[in-house]
Amino acid sequence: MVVLNKNFEVVIVHKKVKNINVKVTPRYEIIVTVPLRFSNNEINHLLQNNISLIERLVKKVHFIDLKDEEIIIFGQRYTLCGDMLIEKEYVIMGNKIFYRDINKLYQNCIDIICQHFKHVATKNNFDLTTSLVFKKMKSRWGVCYIQKNKICLTQYLIHVPIHLIEYVICHEFCHFQYPNHSSQFYLEVSKYYKDYSKARSELKKYSYFLK
Repeated sequence: MVVLNKNFEVVIVHKKVKNINVKVTPRYEIIVTVPLRFSNNEINHLLQNNISLIERLVKKVHFIDLKDEEIIIFGQRYTLCGDMLIEKEYVIMGNKIFYRDINKLYQNCIDIICQHFKHVATKNNFDLTTSLVFKKMKSRWGVCYIQKNKICLTQYLIHVPIHLIEYVICHEFCHFQYPNHSSQFYLEVSKYYKDYSKARSELKKYSYFLK
C-alpha cells in the first residue's frame, strides 16, 4: 500500500476484539487489527475509506532506513565491514566498523550502559544496591521490579543516544517511588531529568528497534 509516496506492508491481525485498530510502525508496516468476522474485502474497503487517518498516522512516525550492512550504535549510523584479518575483535574508523567478532561490539556497548547506570545512580543518590539485568525486550525500554530491587533494560538500548539511555535509567529508578505513570511520577522524574518531556519525544524516534 502506498501512502504519502511511501510503500507499506499491510499486516492484518484477526482477534477477538470489538473495535478496529490501525497502527503504523517505523518499519513501514500498517498493522490492522480487526474482529474475527471481517473479510478481506471489508478490510480493503476500510483502508480505502480511512486513507486520511492513515496519512495522519504516517506523519507522526519517525522512519529509519537501514541497509543490510548498516547499524546504529548510540544514535550514530555506521557501516559494518566484516574483516577477519584485523587484530582486535572490532575497530571503529569514522563511520565504519571493521569487525571479526560483532558480538564483542554488542557486549562492549552493554558494558558502557552499565557504566552509565552506575553513574546515574551515584549522581542522583539512587539505591546503589539495585541490580541491573538486560533482556531482548521488544515492547519497552525498561522495567522496574520493585519487590526484587531490580531494573531490567532492553538490549536494544545500544542503538539509542547516551542521554536518552540516562533518561530511561532515571525513569525506571523513579518507579521505585511511584509504580505508575501518574503526574506525581513525572514530577519525580523531573527532579532528576529536567528535560524528560523532550527525551520521551526523542526516544519515540528509536521505536524502530522495539518493533
